[in-house]
Amino acid sequence: MAATRKITVELPEETAQRVDRRLAEGGYASQSEMVTASLNAQLDSDERLSRWEDQQLKAALAEWQAAPEKVRPVNEVFDSALARYEARKAREA
Repeated sequence: MAATRKITVELPEETAQRVDRRLAEGGYASQSEMVTASLNAQLDSDERLSRWEDQQLKAALAEWQAAPEKVRPVNEVFDSALARYEARKAREA
C-alpha cells in the first residue's frame, strides 16, 4: 500500500453534504477515498492543461508570430465553414 499522510480540511456545509450524499449513493467507500480521487482528477486535469499550453498553445503562438499574414479572422473561418456546411446540406436535399 502506498504511504499516506493525514491532513485535515474544512469544507463549506453544502460541500460536506454533497460528499455525504455521494458516499450514501455508494460511489466511494470513504471520505478519504472520495477526496483523494477528486484531488487526483483535478491535479491530472491541471497537468494536462499545462502540457497542452506548453506543447500546442506556445507552438501555435510561435507559428502565428512567425507568419501573421497566414492568420485568418475567426469570423472568416466560421463563415467559410458555414458555407461549406450549407452547400453540403443543399446537395443532400
